Amino acid sequence: MSIKVKLFWHLMGTILAGVMIYFVTPWVSELLNNEVEFVYLVLYSFLIVSSYQESKKIRKKDKK
Repeated sequence: MSIKVKLFWHLMGTILAGVMIYFVTPWVSELLNNEVEFVYLVLYSFLIVSSYQESKKIRKKDKK
């Protein structure tokens, strides 16, 4: 599979995860008794970091 296809599907998964975070966060913040904005910040930050790390792995494997 080419790097473009891998990165495309990684991007689609990241977008899907972002949409899921948008809908799940109010429920999670209620469960944890935290502010909704704080939970959004934490979950989207985690998504950004993990997505960046995964894309680096994809690019690194393709160079080998």
